[in-house]
Amino acid sequence: MILIKMIRVAALVLLILFYRVTSLSSLQKEDDIISSKEKLSVLLLHSMFPSHFLPLLSLGAELSSRGHKVTTLGPVLEGYENLFIKRAQSLGLETIETNMVSAETFKMYSQSAEHEEGFISTVKWIYNMSLFFTSPSFKKENYLVKMRETIDALNGSDYDYVISEHATMSLLYYTQRKWSIEDIMLVTVVPDFIARSIVPWPYPSLLISSSDDMSFVDRLLSALFLPLETLMMSFLGKALFVAEDECYLPSSNPLEVLLYQPTLYTTVIGIELPQVILPLQHFLGPLLPPDHSLLDSRLSTWLENTSNAHSPVIYISMGTTVFINREMAEALLKLSSEYRLVWSLRKSNQHVLLGLNIDNKTVYVAPWVAQFTVLGHSLVKLAILHCGINGIQEAFYNEVPVLCIPGGADQYFLASRLKVKKLGLWLNAKDANEDNLKRAISTILVKEKDQFKKNTKKMSALFKAAGGVKKGADLVELYAEIGYKHGLPSFIRYEWNFIQYYNIDVWCVLVIILIVGLMGCRLCCGCFCRRFCCCCYCWRQSKEKKTKTD
Repeated sequence: MILIKMIRVAALVLLILFYRVTSLSSLQKEDDIISSKEKLSVLLLHSMFPSHFLPLLSLGAELSSRGHKVTTLGPVLEGYENLFIKRAQSLGLETIETNMVSAETFKMYSQSAEHEEGFISTVKWIYNMSLFFTSPSFKKENYLVKMRETIDALNGSDYDYVISEHATMSLLYYTQRKWSIEDIMLVTVVPDFIARSIVPWPYPSLLISSSDDMSFVDRLLSALFLPLETLMMSFLGKALFVAEDECYLPSSNPLEVLLYQPTLYTTVIGIELPQVILPLQHFLGPLLPPDHSLLDSRLSTWLENTSNAHSPVIYISMGTTVFINREMAEALLKLSSEYRLVWSLRKSNQHVLLGLNIDNKTVYVAPWVAQFTVLGHSLVKLAILHCGINGIQEAFYNEVPVLCIPGGADQYFLASRLKVKKLGLWLNAKDANEDNLKRAISTILVKEKDQFKKNTKKMSALFKAAGGVKKGADLVELYAEIGYKHGLPSFIRYEWNFIQYYNIDVWCVLVIILIVGLMGCRLCCGCFCRRFCCCCYCWRQSKEKKTKTD
C-alpha cells in the first residue's frame, strides 16, 4: 500500500516537472516569436552629401545597437568612400554602394551652390543650380537613377522599414510603391530651408520663418519673398527629386511631401522660430552618433601642450562644399599670433597653404579630425565654420559659439539665424580679412563673451532635451508597431479631391443660398411694398372722398 502511494507521488512529481518544462519551453518559444517580430530590417536611403548621410548613420547606429538590422543604400563621394564605409561598418551597419560621384562633378555642384548675400545673388544661384542639375555631367552620374536600379534588384520582403533624407525622398515613395511597404520615414537635415514654404494645413502661413522681426518692412519683404521662394524650391525640388522625368512623389509640390509620413527634423524650436507642428513632425535636435571618434593621439598631445596651454584654441573647418582661396588662408593663419588653430582642411584644398609660413606649435592642420570631439574639448573656445548644419549643431551642442563664413546654398539662412539668436557672428567671404576676423573674434570672446556663452549654453540644453537619436529610434519602433495613419491630415487619409480640399462645393452651396436668400428678400420686399402701397393708396382715396362729401 505504501509502495503504491510512493509510485503515485513520484508520478505526480514527474507530471508536474514535465508540465513545467513544456510550459517554459512554450513561453520561451513565444518570447522568441515576440522578440523576432520586434526586430526590424531597416533600409536607409542617402545621397552623397556628408551633411545628409551622417545623421542617417547616427540613427542607424542607434537602431543597430538595439538589435535591428540596418542597411545603407546610396552613392559615395569620391575621396570619402573609405571614410563612409569604415564609419558605417564601425557602427554595425551594412552598406550597399550604388555609384561613386566624381570629385569633379561635386566640385561643379559646389561652385554652382556658391553665392553671396542679396536678392540678385540668390537669383543667380538659382540659375546656376538649374544649369548644374540639367548638365550632362550630373545626368551621367545621377544618383537617383543608380539608386533606383539597385532598388529594383533588391528583394523588398527583406526590409520592414525604409528611411530617407530629403535629397532621396522621391525614391522613398518609389520604394514604398514598388515593395508595397507601409512603414517609411523622412529625415530632413536642413528643415529651415526646406520646410519654411509649406503651409501646414489647415493653418495659413502668414510669415516665412527667415526673420523674427515683426516690423512692417520685414513683413512686407516676407510676403513678397514667399511666392518666389516657393517657386524656387519647387523648381529645385523637381530637379533633385525626379529621376529620368519620372516623379514618384505623392504631391505635385515636392515640398508638401513632408506631410505624408513621419518626419524627423534635426533641429529644435529655439534656433528655429515658433511654428505650427503637425502630429507626425518631430523636432529631435542634432542626430549625433552614440559613440564619438577619439582624438588622434598627435592632436591630443598638441592640444595638451603645456607651453601653449594658456592660448585659447579656435577650430576651423569649411566643410566639403566650400573652397577657400589663398587670401582667406593667409588671413586665417594670421590669427595664430593670438590663438592656437586646429584646422580641418581637406587635401583637395590644401594647395592654398603651399609656401605659407606655418608654425606647427600654434597651427595644427589635418585633412580630417574628429570634429565633435574637438569641439567638446575644454580648450576650444570658438569655431570658424562655413555654417553647414552639422558643424553649427555640433558646436552649439558643446556650447561653442560660431563665426560663420557662408559659401552658399542654405548657409546664409543659417548664418543670419545664429546672428539674430546671438549664437555667433558671420562674415562674407570677401570680407574675411585679418582685421575683420580679429574684430569679430574679439566681439565673441571678449566684448560680448557673457552673452554668447549664455546663449550657446541655452541652445546646448535645448539640443540635449530634444532627444536626438534615442528619441528618433523610439519613434521608428513606435510607428513600426502601431503605424502612423492616425497622424495624417484628413485630406490625405481620405484622399480628398481638389474640390474637397479647397471647400469649393461648400462655398458654392453657401453662395447659392446667399443669392437665393437675397432674391427671396427682394421678392418679399416687393410684394410687401406693393401690398402696403396699395393699402395706403386705398386709404388715402377713401379719406379724400369722405372729406369731399363732408
